[in-house]
Amino acid sequence: MDINLSFIRQKPIVEKLENGCFKHVFYYDGSALSCEMYFNSKKELYRLDGPAYISYWESSGYPLYEEYYVNNKRHNIKGPAIIERDISGNIISEDYYINDIEYSKEEYNKIINIDKNLRLLNKK
Repeated sequence: MDINLSFIRQKPIVEKLENGCFKHVFYYDGSALSCEMYFNSKKELYRLDGPAYISYWESSGYPLYEEYYVNNKRHNIKGPAIIERDISGNIISEDYYINDIEYSKEEYNKIINIDKNLRLLNKK
């Protein structure tokens, strides 16, 4: 994991979630939201219903960087696993990962389509 947290100077506010996971929230100098991180009980980045790591622009409050993780592996089967945004919230880059393996957008779409087709066949 190569997330740089050196800018964080405060301890997080920690919330235990219903699923047994933990949400850590950090603030810039105690005011504006800096980042959110979600961990499973093994202290691995983990979240199934959204990004496990989100950092925010201090000035605008918009998300700057979002990363999707499952068991400390970059992973998202619903879209990009890494999303970077400009200060206005516009997407400037996207990276696609499944089980911590990076794919081009085209490769990713092929894998996802094959998976969807196999699931449809198995339901019949």
